[in-house]
Amino acid sequence: MVHPSQMPVVITSDTSEGIDTMASLSYYSRLRFTYNLLPLLSHSPNGRVVSILAGGKERGLDINDLELRKKYSVTLVAQNCATQTVLSFEVLAQKYSSVTFCHLYPGFVNTGQLDKLIVSLKGVWRYVGEIARWTLIPLLNYFAATTIDVAGERGLFIATSGKYPPADSGIDMLVLPEGVETAKSSVTMEGRGNGVYRLHEDCESISNDCDLVLEGYRNEGTRDKVWKETEGIWKKALLAK
Repeated sequence: MVHPSQMPVVITSDTSEGIDTMASLSYYSRLRFTYNLLPLLSHSPNGRVVSILAGGKERGLDINDLELRKKYSVTLVAQNCATQTVLSFEVLAQKYSSVTFCHLYPGFVNTGQLDKLIVSLKGVWRYVGEIARWTLIPLLNYFAATTIDVAGERGLFIATSGKYPPADSGIDMLVLPEGVETAKSSVTMEGRGNGVYRLHEDCESISNDCDLVLEGYRNEGTRDKVWKETEGIWKKALLAK
């Protein structure tokens, strides 16, 4: 599982299969791992998928340009990957109702990656980076960053807690701790959640304006179009081998 803070800040090249590298790391490869393992996970009493990326950061998609070949930016790639992750998780959860799917936004985790980036800067930007390294970054790490240990503990909690039951909750064997409430899934119908969770860095469910974007995509059939497009990208990648 690749953590976003461990990826280079700017990645604009393509993989050997012709897929944008950032999109491949953040979305296509993750979903492919998930898809391939689901038959096994579905036979587990506690099958669970946790993608640490950008839960709650979903935004609108250009359904005619999901690969962003016409209009590209790192920000758009990140937003696309976040939105497509949730929509694809919802498609998979319909078929594998005994598996839980969690999409977590970890916040800013102090992995030391910013220091590595500054060391790689050249020319005048190296001086600017060094100033930030000894002024802004320490303040950011102290007041806003989460430590690696805490981030790991939160990830482990999500992977093992009964707070996040699958759609078929009768199969889940994890016990909900006393005083802990079940998380809110991305879709709830007739009191039953779909087993997909968009989570903030504190491991709680996210409810924000992105909900309206996702709801529109569900009603318009965009969710199924995204999944079909994803399968097409995988097929193209396999044929390129």
